[in-house]
Amino acid sequence: MRALLAILALLFVLPAARAAEPLPREITVNGVEFVLIPEGWFWYSVFALDVADHTDDRKRYRHAKVWLDAYYIGKYEARASDLARFLEAGALSKEAQDGFAAWIKLMREEDARAGEDCTVIRKAGRYVEAEPGRNLPATSLSWTVADEFARWMGFRLPTEAEWEKAARGSDKRFWPWGDTYPDDTRAVVEWTSACDPAPVDSYARGRSPYGIHHMAGNAGEYVADWYNRSFDEAIRDGVRNPPLAAEGSEVPYALPSKITKGGRWSMEAVASTVAVRRLVEPHASSTRDGVRFALDADTARKHINNRTAVVTRQ
Repeated sequence: MRALLAILALLFVLPAARAAEPLPREITVNGVEFVLIPEGWFWYSVFALDVADHTDDRKRYRHAKVWLDAYYIGKYEARASDLARFLEAGALSKEAQDGFAAWIKLMREEDARAGEDCTVIRKAGRYVEAEPGRNLPATSLSWTVADEFARWMGFRLPTEAEWEKAARGSDKRFWPWGDTYPDDTRAVVEWTSACDPAPVDSYARGRSPYGIHHMAGNAGEYVADWYNRSFDEAIRDGVRNPPLAAEGSEVPYALPSKITKGGRWSMEAVASTVAVRRLVEPHASSTRDGVRFALDADTARKHINNRTAVVTRQ
């Protein structure tokens, strides 16, 4: 009887012990490399002015000390190869297709890129990488497509707070690498081509404190948030895990908007700081916008326990 009780106790204790094990620093799930962002406080950039107010004599944002629980974020931007798989699978919803119709129409039966085509093209009736083997980011996304793409891959979009912590770490730096103005060894910015992103694993000198690539420049990166001014104004020091607004605020001359971070390869360096955000209508696509995936810690732990994640750095 004692032996039986001991075995039963082990059955309950071992899963609990496994759940309590520290999360690994890097894992790969469904071919996507993720980096652990540990729990803790960081300085979140909260915009203090309306997006239509371009007054230069007031600070446009303030820092709030915010707590985030642990999570994982993509070490690299989402890849064109995965976007091609997503589109080829026919996984795009009708809603996303309707909003994305202009881009889909421009993906003509051509070998070369044209119009809004960039890193994925339509060729011989299939969606394929424009430059196979170059490890380029997924581009030409709307927020709606980026969200569906992330879900299809088994992931989600990061929140703006999660994105900023992954880019900045625990200090108030301007760029992911620090306060040094960007040069051509740190970030892909101020390029004039309509489609000229760099490989997702390039520009190692521009990595964030957590070793994450291209959080300044290259492709713009959608986050989960709506722009909501009242929500921004409510964020103060001591807030823990800021929730997402259920809807967007009215924006002058535009519909309620989602947010992209990190600038773009065609934007000025000052537009690629950690704090800067761009507002984009959910169905509007751009050659220069992509996405970076995120993963909850609990979901990551399930993958690890089920052996559907590869631990690459303990």
